[in-house]
Amino acid sequence: ITHEGGKDNSYGYYQFLLHYFNFFEHALFFSAAKSEFVITEEHVAQSEKIDALTTQFFHRMHNYIATQKVPDDMTLHLELPLILSWIYMNHLHKETRVKLTGLQERLRERYDDVHQLLVAKEKNHEYEKALLKSCFCYLAKEQNHNTEALREAKETGLLVTPEMIDSYLHGEEVFPEKAGFTRMFVNAENENISAYFWHIDQYHRKFILYHRGEAEAFLNQYISQYQAQLDDIDCQIVHEDPMAQTSDAASQ
Repeated sequence: ITHEGGKDNSYGYYQFLLHYFNFFEHALFFSAAKSEFVITEEHVAQSEKIDALTTQFFHRMHNYIATQKVPDDMTLHLELPLILSWIYMNHLHKETRVKLTGLQERLRERYDDVHQLLVAKEKNHEYEKALLKSCFCYLAKEQNHNTEALREAKETGLLVTPEMIDSYLHGEEVFPEKAGFTRMFVNAENENISAYFWHIDQYHRKFILYHRGEAEAFLNQYISQYQAQLDDIDCQIVHEDPMAQTSDAASQ
């Protein structure tokens, strides 16, 4: 922000003066788009802005675990009033610094919340019970709707046991995918009950994300990019008079 087109735009000196004279000591930064006729402390509450940031992360983490797809946008959207309170010494500056610096811990808490919501507390008893004593087999994809082919596949399949389901829920590839084939679960009445397996499979995939550390890697990448955002803002803060530095350089 201090240079445009590779040239000094004099903003550095202007920012230095704002810091030097503590120009924003009593200022309240707020978004004009969200304001009403009267601006109160409630409009500039930093806790609400921090909560919004943790909610951003929670939704992205939730979607990532649920879909196993990394979002395109991994940056936290810091509101301008929050950035200004981070930069300038207004009466919310100290609080802003404390809250944004401590945001990493809040993100880790929300990470645990997602784990509890989507993995640790997920119940599959209904689906597990339906799959027990069914037959697991493979059916060529072009035969997916062929009842006779399904019966033949069942004859060479495996009887599903509680141990097999438990192992699969804990990340083991008990029911591996096979190129060109569809995984099928057939009950005693020769009915295709593979829809129940979808829920078990989703839990299996989520478990693996955590077990292999991929979910934590997502968290660490998110925190790393957030810290880079703060570092980038700090790099743009002018602490010394740039005009004085220019004069000293000229005199030498």
